[in-house]
Amino acid sequence: MTDDSARSTAAELGLVTACPNHEDREATVRCTACLRPVCPECITTTDYGKFCSAKCRLGAIDHQARKADFLARDKPSMRLPLGLLIVLAPMIVAVIYGWKHQKELLSLYHHYFP
Repeated sequence: MTDDSARSTAAELGLVTACPNHEDREATVRCTACLRPVCPECITTTDYGKFCSAKCRLGAIDHQARKADFLARDKPSMRLPLGLLIVLAPMIVAVIYGWKHQKELLSLYHHYFP
């Protein structure tokens, strides 16, 4: 099947979309932002993709800038809470153990320090 016969078959089935700006041209490319099909003449190609209008292009650039800003932000650190837990947990365990075994600990203390 040749390329022309494939296009004519697709046109007969209603699978070919016309460019919204040029009714006589086939829309072969989709906008990266809105996915609207347009002809190659209507597409503006940038580093961010292919766009059908300045609005879509600027929207994509703005989105990329906001995404980069979000990823560059400092995330809340878990170092301080984790460090406090590491330091305070053994102290709390020691206090609870000492409270429960107060008599034995006092007798040991008086044994070694009369």
